[in-house]
Amino acid sequence: MVDFLIVLPSYRSASKLHERFIRELVRATGAGVVEPDAGSPNICHARCLLADTAYQAPESVHLWIDDDTIAKVDDALSLVEQCAAGKRIVGADYAAKESGTGRLTAGFGSGKRSYFAAGSTMPVKWLGFGMVAVHRTVLTAMIKELAPVRVRGRSVHPYFISAPDPKYGDYPSSDVWFCRRAAELGIQSWCDTRIRIMHEGPYSYGIEDAMMSLSRPDKLTLESEDP
Repeated sequence: MVDFLIVLPSYRSASKLHERFIRELVRATGAGVVEPDAGSPNICHARCLLADTAYQAPESVHLWIDDDTIAKVDDALSLVEQCAAGKRIVGADYAAKESGTGRLTAGFGSGKRSYFAAGSTMPVKWLGFGMVAVHRTVLTAMIKELAPVRVRGRSVHPYFISAPDPKYGDYPSSDVWFCRRAAELGIQSWCDTRIRIMHEGPYSYGIEDAMMSLSRPDKLTLESEDP
């Protein structure tokens, strides 16, 4: 089994189902856990601090899991193994907590992809960080390019930023920003569409929510542009 570190960018408001998943994952693997400081002012700052903390640890694979993610232990370990084998950023797609929108979080661009049993690991432009394995060498590459900034008296590398992106002319989320900066350094992001993530909210949102809103409830296949 590959040694890895679990990174939890949580404000300690996780659901009971998520906490059970993390306990099962730790029990099965003995993996260490890194959580944010209580004083982190926002998710971007928390993620930057966590990345720097994880970078100092001996483990080469960092498994990021949001506090509203529910998944299977075997699926989490599959991402860890793929990351260790060479896919330096690899995660799973999942539905946003917006009933009826059909919005998924991985950036496939145009093209066809299938989910679950018929799925595969595919290159993507970005991933939502619901559950993503990141290799330590990604941070090594970014540190060489990103000058540290000071936030609340602490120096951090700005891996995760929620701000206008002048290169793309939009305002991406911090996880999209991370994947874009990695791509500029020649690091491909990957999405394993065989892996199921449930996104905890008013109920457990799944891929089916997106399919229903796109009138494809019986076919877990999409062919479309990113929203």
